[in-house]
Amino acid sequence: MGILIVSLVYLNSQPHLNVQIEPAWPLQTTVVPKVQKAVDPKFQFLNHLLQSKVFEFPGGAIQWARYRNNIKDYLSDEEEAFGTSLNNQKSEMTLGTLRIKSQGIRAPHWHFNANEHGYLVQGTAWIGVVDDGGEVATTYNVTAGQVIFFPKNTLHWIKNVGNEDCFFLLFFSTHDELQTLDVDDVFFSTPEDIASRSLKHENALSLSTLRIYNNGLRQPHFHFNANEMGYVLSGCGKVGIINTQSTIEFNIHVGDVIFFPIGTQHYIKNTCDEDLLFILAFSTADKSACQTCNQNRSLQPLCLWASDGARTPPEEFLQTNSA
Repeated sequence: MGILIVSLVYLNSQPHLNVQIEPAWPLQTTVVPKVQKAVDPKFQFLNHLLQSKVFEFPGGAIQWARYRNNIKDYLSDEEEAFGTSLNNQKSEMTLGTLRIKSQGIRAPHWHFNANEHGYLVQGTAWIGVVDDGGEVATTYNVTAGQVIFFPKNTLHWIKNVGNEDCFFLLFFSTHDELQTLDVDDVFFSTPEDIASRSLKHENALSLSTLRIYNNGLRQPHFHFNANEMGYVLSGCGKVGIINTQSTIEFNIHVGDVIFFPIGTQHYIKNTCDEDLLFILAFSTADKSACQTCNQNRSLQPLCLWASDGARTPPEEFLQTNSA
């Protein structure tokens, strides 16, 4: 202990030197780049909806394939890639699935920034719509295979009146985050004291079904004036996205959502023994007929102007391709 004390006294008695060492060259600040996880490009066009977050309510559940303002709301990089693609491409599309238990009700609500198109996959439902005077404009029942439509800012509700779950595919005409206001925050409720909302019909979508038989192929094609979004109802298949650099291929199964921006050449092949069935939405309903260009077997473009299921080439095309 005595040696330690003597050593400390000796050190403290020495003059303190302030020595600074200048570097011979300017110091370089190294910036470590942020490492981002590589995401397969196919997820710009594909969303595994069944893997997304399930929003559970007492009367049912909702899942989304959509754009989110806060990237922290995405569960995965793949989900973020799909949502960002919808927004960057100005798709005017968002998709959700709605499951309502027997006797459950989707509480009265409206959407500020989107029309809503629904396809009932399973069950029986009672629909209510309120007009701009605050009165119930209409109520009606729908069964599997039927389509419903609610204009932007239109108050509406959906009740399951059957013994089995109701399952809806819902398409919304926005590529921004969907803005919804519920009259009652409780999912299982009844409509009371409903506020008036104006009826608007801008940016409506067109819905259709596409059935591809066993080993069938929807030949390469693209749409001049419409984004396309689809949900796989049954079967399985392979999708190809054709661009100038390469072809992106990926498999699809029940519950998957696909997205094709305007002008994106693509094809769909059935790879299962059963039919491959889609519900498709196109962003053209209030603009013009869907304009599609198909690739025929001779690798020549066959461009079709489709409206309400009818496909008729323009007259000048018929004249130049009559051989």
